[in-house]
Amino acid sequence: ASAISIEGGKDTYIYNVSIKSAVLGIHVKQGPNELGATWANIDNVNITGANKTDSVGVYCEGSYNTFANMRIASVMYGTQATETGERNIFRNLHPLIPPTLGNDSIGFYDMSDGNNYDICYNDQGATGFVMHENTRSVYNGGFSYWWSPDQGYHVGFRSIGKFNSLIVSTKVSQNHDVKTDAYMLVEEDGGQGVVLYPIHGNKTNTYRYVLEQYCKTPIL
Repeated sequence: ASAISIEGGKDTYIYNVSIKSAVLGIHVKQGPNELGATWANIDNVNITGANKTDSVGVYCEGSYNTFANMRIASVMYGTQATETGERNIFRNLHPLIPPTLGNDSIGFYDMSDGNNYDICYNDQGATGFVMHENTRSVYNGGFSYWWSPDQGYHVGFRSIGKFNSLIVSTKVSQNHDVKTDAYMLVEEDGGQGVVLYPIHGNKTNTYRYVLEQYCKTPIL
């Protein structure tokens, strides 16, 4: 199911590779040392997934790896860092996720701590970036773009629990006919939410409802 799987060792270098129709494009397992590190360097890789709900472009369980200059298509999650996938660098990654995979699709899914996402571009994943409660990662220059309204709510960033990460110089945008339920949000599940570049820039009743009910943000 994995096109390329790094099982252990360190300093693996993978570059100039194309992967097609894989459930897992690249799987980096936890290293055998006390850091769980594999120090892999993966650069200039194109991944086309299986276009199924269990398909992931990059599945990272290890630490201190670098993933750079990658295009990822036809997957449910562009990248997923598990609880052990700490202190990795994701730079210039571009997941393109078809809207047919639904509302649960995610560009970048981080369940770990201390990862760095630099100039990463979510293309049509229903939620661009998801982090868990204990995630303290850095997101610099990120971009989420939606060209289809099919998924309903389009979320830029979602924190599952308390928001502890850092977001810098990030934007969201769309290029489709706006539906009343298509908003681009930063939200903290179960807590306060903040609207980031809402499609509607006015305080209409629908806009007010989304802010107050969905984001738990009162409008004065």
